[in-house]
Amino acid sequence: MFLILKKEFSKNIDRTSRGVLIIIVVGSPNHLFWKELEKMKILITELIWKEGIEELINNGFQVDYDENLWSNREELLRKINNYDGLIVRNQTIADQELMAAGPQLKVIGRLGVGLDNIDTASAKKMGIPVVYAKNANATSVAEYVMMAMLSVSRPLHLADYDVRNGNWDRKTYTGMELAGKTLGLIGLGKSLIALLKEQYRLE
Repeated sequence: MFLILKKEFSKNIDRTSRGVLIIIVVGSPNHLFWKELEKMKILITELIWKEGIEELINNGFQVDYDENLWSNREELLRKINNYDGLIVRNQTIADQELMAAGPQLKVIGRLGVGLDNIDTASAKKMGIPVVYAKNANATSVAEYVMMAMLSVSRPLHLADYDVRNGNWDRKTYTGMELAGKTLGLIGLGKSLIALLKEQYRLE
């Protein structure tokens, strides 16, 4: 996941915002198509992979990274004053108090999908765009779903334990095939469902 800033407004962003739009791009560095127009200071308060940090630095941004800062509210409120951008995951509480403590804050980036830890109403009122990595984890979630399904249909972990104890209960652990079954998903986005159908040929 790489984050690139551009001093340009999107049609979907209120033009009363503080002037910088953050774009979250998923993919390799070769796929990046926007470059920053000015150096900005970015604060990252939770875990992020080094490739993302390196990409920001290589594009001229000043990055401060503290994966545990989210847990120190007092320190976070003190530090946010010096930054133009804030990147969080799901543990940093980005509420009105935090935004007010950062008068230079121009954008909040959510490294993920859910926005329950970000006060989007206050952000909109204060002119701070909030963006997230839509569909960034779709493949990972799809693989997790498949892993869970395979584990249920063929409980190899239980068979492994049984064999290690000197048994060979073929009947109990044979399981069943998933091929030809109808998959029912509740609470998943269209992109994830399409991915599952395409990659695993499920109906």
